[in-house]
Amino acid sequence: MLCLLTEYYSSKQPSENGPVEEVARGSFIRIPKGLQSFGEAMRFQLTLGNCLEILKLARKNSVPELLKAVYTVISDNYLNVLKNSAVYGQLTGLEREKILQLRMRGNVSLCVVETKSIFGLNKCTKFPVEKAKCKPQLYSLHIETNQWRAVTSIPEEACLKGCSICSMHNYLFIAGGLRETNEGLMCSNKLFCYNPLTDIWIQLSPMNEGRSQLKLIPLDGYLYAIGGECLHTVEKYDPRLNKWTFVAPLPKGTFAVAHEAAACGGEIFISGGHLFFRLLKYSPVHDQWEECPFNASKGRSCDMVAVGSILYRFDMHKDSFVNILKYNTMARMWSEYTATFPGSKLPFRCALWEGNIYCINRETTAKFSIEGEKALFEEGGFSKIPTRGEGSPHPTVLYLRESVSQTSV
Repeated sequence: MLCLLTEYYSSKQPSENGPVEEVARGSFIRIPKGLQSFGEAMRFQLTLGNCLEILKLARKNSVPELLKAVYTVISDNYLNVLKNSAVYGQLTGLEREKILQLRMRGNVSLCVVETKSIFGLNKCTKFPVEKAKCKPQLYSLHIETNQWRAVTSIPEEACLKGCSICSMHNYLFIAGGLRETNEGLMCSNKLFCYNPLTDIWIQLSPMNEGRSQLKLIPLDGYLYAIGGECLHTVEKYDPRLNKWTFVAPLPKGTFAVAHEAAACGGEIFISGGHLFFRLLKYSPVHDQWEECPFNASKGRSCDMVAVGSILYRFDMHKDSFVNILKYNTMARMWSEYTATFPGSKLPFRCALWEGNIYCINRETTAKFSIEGEKALFEEGGFSKIPTRGEGSPHPTVLYLRESVSQTSV
């Protein structure tokens, strides 16, 4: 069918009277009338193997339906295409932007993965449940029903104890952690990736070093693995090369355990650890770290999140009292607020979802805001997150579709 379409579009203008055929999920083309019999005999299918040839054909003959179909296939398999310079190198800057925009189609969803306690408390084997039901899951919140739904099972090889989780380009990434071996617990260097548009997990190139209690931060299309237990090194993952390379390490005197990190304004900020008051900034352009103004807090952070040019760091105390430190990255100034976290004394993690900061632990969910000089936590009213009591839920945001399909390669 590909050869027939190529010959037809190369020789004459396409007919407007043929039937419409779906060539990629949500994308259709009109089969020329002269090829209808062939269209009924065999279904035209786009694959990663022929998408470049179809792209050239669609451009040459100005067929918008076919262009959209090609963009959809490339978008659904974005990481695979990134590594294929023969395809990605043929795309214009505008086409690359369209393809990334297509990855964000679907419902923007608040998702969680329950990471395990590094202290090994509340193991799943304590509960009389079947092993199959004990598999860790990625859950998403369904707003209409206010219920958490299982999206996919986490691969058994992924370490959820001491790992770090993030999302980038509508992919979910899980890096590092502690794995059990015959010699005891070892730090993992593995990187796993989930594509919600195809419902496929893959394992990407491993980090150069095994890391536990690291931070995985997305920035400008790259992933940064920052620190970890007894590590000051930092690595950068390039998805086009599927390769990790070392960048400037954390400054001397820092100890990268229990640290928090966030990307803001094209730079990475790190705070917490045992030097609670310290704030460091990494510039990818200059590949260097520098000190930012100190803050007065001496409490351990439970998370740090960026909104625009503002960093919010949350230090939670045992009595549900939360110290909120607000840092303006442009003005380089700190502000301090206090508030009580509702309904729970457990530490929480944060996610920026639909313009709001949501703070989540296994007991409750609260929306954070600042009104004037007052900081507020408002209970989100969401149903309780499914949990096995192994650790704490790690929230992230993904664009999910009701149904997914896989692309032939």
